Amino acid sequence: LHHRLMDIGHGHRQAVLLMYLWSALISGSGLVVGLVTGRFLVGLIIAAAFISTIVGAVGGLLYMRLTGIDRVTAFFATVPGGVVETTTIAPHYGGHLEPIMVAQTTRVALIVVFASNESPSLIFAARSEIFSIIGS
Repeated sequence: LHHRLMDIGHGHRQAVLLMYLWSALISGSGLVVGLVTGRFLVGLIIAAAFISTIVGAVGGLLYMRLTGIDRVTAFFATVPGGVVETTTIAPHYGGHLEPIMVAQTTRVALIVVFASNESPSLIFAARSEIFSIIGS
């Protein structure tokens, strides 16, 4: 991944900082969700979706400044969304596909790696919480 980021024009330092940034964001999010339990979990997941969109937009600005990539490409590379969705929409707005695909694929891979150990317990906790709210 490091060499792939360098191939698309990032310097060594920029590639390393970008990977550290994504790792910190995703592992930090997983840590917060793993530590919070109870009725608060459903609200936390909804709030996290909203906050992740804002973080994606701010991350796009940081990504743009660190790498020199244009604003549209940086936005689609960092906004939460699927690889297929962002790479389908981005060309209509002038975004470049390769940096978007690399960033989005990295994001999805890190989520799968970090969330795979916690996902069964999180799904069960969220489902139980939703049923208890509906049943109330």
